[in-house]
Amino acid sequence: PQNWFSVNEIASGGHFIVCLEQHDVIIRGGGTIDGNHKAFLNELEPNGLWYKRTWRPSQMLYFCESQNIWIDDVNLRNSPYWTCFLHGCEFATISNVHIHGDVHVANQDGIDIDCCRFVTVTNCVIDSSDDCITLRGDDARLSAPKPCEMVAVSNCVLKSGYANALRIGVGSGVVRNCTFSNIVITETRTAVCVISKYGPKSIKGVTISDVSFSNLQLDVERFLNLKLDNNDNFEIKSPSSISRIHFSQIRGKTTLTSYIHGNNVGTISDIDFSDIDLAYGG
Repeated sequence: PQNWFSVNEIASGGHFIVCLEQHDVIIRGGGTIDGNHKAFLNELEPNGLWYKRTWRPSQMLYFCESQNIWIDDVNLRNSPYWTCFLHGCEFATISNVHIHGDVHVANQDGIDIDCCRFVTVTNCVIDSSDDCITLRGDDARLSAPKPCEMVAVSNCVLKSGYANALRIGVGSGVVRNCTFSNIVITETRTAVCVISKYGPKSIKGVTISDVSFSNLQLDVERFLNLKLDNNDNFEIKSPSSISRIHFSQIRGKTTLTSYIHGNNVGTISDIDFSDIDLAYGG
């Protein structure tokens, strides 16, 4: 019952590996897990941007409400949708993982961490068409809802073809007490995206607090996109809050200005910047 499929993104709800309500699970060994996206997505749309989508599986690796997870020293390649999804898990370590995607595969996230606690992501290289690493608060389907908290991401190199290197949001839950440090981001639209509410439906959005970003080296279009509502035209505005977000030691090149946007309903407060040195051009 925790599983789902996306009508809008044309993803079936099928997975290559599922770990449901288990503990002490390890994927490691230096090998490769290949999602073979060409079996499902192999013809470009007329605009040449994305492959045509008819039927495809959902997340290639899916860990749901499980504990004590290690994913170490593996290559994850060619997923037809999100690559690695942890939902409602606790005590997980993802390290020394290389994720290689195809820029024409829509929604091909790298690592999605949703309502998980006590998670580390270290020494990973991710090249994806969509978001590289996300923290989400979508707890509606979990049998035991929990916040997304105590997550540390460090020492990673990220590249997103059309989206965000680091994204926080999605759902109506909570994301808090997380850190991102020592990260190189290149050839990416937005380095850091923090948005409470992504869709127009009557969900309240995610409450986001106490998150720090430090020592980021950037070569991107935009450094920061921080908003309560993803779209100004939402009929129901997010009543949630984004607070106590800290940015420090940010270096690199960018072309677009950063963006911080409220909605007169929810609150944005205590957004702190220190030691920022960005060269703008274009």
